[in-house]
Amino acid sequence: MIYFRVAWGFTKNPKKIKIVDSWPGDGDLVTEKGMKVPSVIQILGDGENQFKWGYQVRTEVQAIGDFKIALEDKRHDYYPNPEPVLASINAALSTEHSGAHGQDTSTTKIVAKYIGAVYQHALDTISSREVAGVMKLSRAFVITVPAVWSDSAKRRLRVALAEAHPDLQGADLLLSEPEAAALFIMEKYQSRGVREQDTVVVCDVGGGIVEVMSYKVTAVDPKVRLEELNAATGLYQCHLNESFC
Repeated sequence: MIYFRVAWGFTKNPKKIKIVDSWPGDGDLVTEKGMKVPSVIQILGDGENQFKWGYQVRTEVQAIGDFKIALEDKRHDYYPNPEPVLASINAALSTEHSGAHGQDTSTTKIVAKYIGAVYQHALDTISSREVAGVMKLSRAFVITVPAVWSDSAKRRLRVALAEAHPDLQGADLLLSEPEAAALFIMEKYQSRGVREQDTVVVCDVGGGIVEVMSYKVTAVDPKVRLEELNAATGLYQCHLNESFC
């Protein structure tokens, strides 16, 4: 299962990060899973809001999970069997939604519905936990994506983001997931002797893709900066699971 997480902070104190830690369930907020929500959506009809998402989905009937697989043209390089996901997307949306672009349009619509719901819940959470007027502040967005993703997958994600909410149109930065993890760890443990020219190897074992990346530390002051040393390599995590079975 692939999960989605949302965090926020303020430029005046960038190291103080807060996390959305409760999500809509079937009638109540779900907190037992902590900081993440399943990337699953269930289309209930043709209406704009006729769908359930995340913990609201209690049955696999017409549920679509791991839908970001369909954003990537080279999905067969990383995912063993993407066809069921593609079939469920096509089944969930009517052919009129697919239009001339077929799978592209269907996929971005599914992703946009899910991200739109996640973003609205995040806005509601931030509004309830911060001081009055916080929602009037300008916002910048960082979206993490698999390092192995192609430019076409990133382009489709940007289309879905723009469709999900006007705020997300032209999201400021698409950052690879291993680099985001490396930056966090380097900042967190900088006091333990991280130096310029150090080499760092990151193995990012997530719910979807397992990726291995190498980075060189090019700066530590005032911020840690990294440079990629190799092309991204990765595979869908079920291959890893199967190796232990």
